[in-house]
Amino acid sequence: MPNGLTGTAPMLKVLSSESGIRVMDFILEVLVKFEDYSAVDLVNKTHEKGGSWDRVYIPGMNCERTSDL
Repeated sequence: MPNGLTGTAPMLKVLSSESGIRVMDFILEVLVKFEDYSAVDLVNKTHEKGGSWDRVYIPGMNCERTSDL
């Protein structure tokens, strides 16, 4: 596991699901890919102008971002 992560209850729940190993492989791939990003970097990346978050955000509302975004 990256940077010494250990198994947690949610991780074990994912692993025990039908597609658990494939899903956990994907999660670990994402963690490794973005492990050097700061929290601010990740927020900036996910909230960039024209991105999915920007297209659905309405102040004070709880708007859903769908997969197609």
